[in-house]
Amino acid sequence: MRNVKTVSAGVADACPDREQGLEFAPEAIEKLTTAASGYGAEYERSRAVILPPLASVQFQAGDVATAVATGYEAVNAIIVLSSTRGYARLRTLDTVAAPHERQPEVAELREHIRKTLAGTAA
Repeated sequence: MRNVKTVSAGVADACPDREQGLEFAPEAIEKLTTAASGYGAEYERSRAVILPPLASVQFQAGDVATAVATGYEAVNAIIVLSSTRGYARLRTLDTVAAPHERQPEVAELREHIRKTLAGTAA
């Protein structure tokens, strides 16, 4: 059994190419969801940096509505923490969401991500 970091790294590295790593999407979604929901308030930074890869994998798996909701949750969590690693993961999420941009909610999420990134020094 893979650990969360291995699964998320493998899928996140494959994000720009939707087909590569897609077979790991269900496992990654399960593990990342479990990890994100298992962190308490004292681990909010860890939870925040897991959310963008989770949204990315959800996009890859075709669960666009859930990916958009997770994407907004990720942006909100990272803004509060001002995490450099989190901002980098938002950039990746923006790229992964691009193929779905014809859907208005995805276009709005991508715009929200870009405005957030533009407002940082990251």
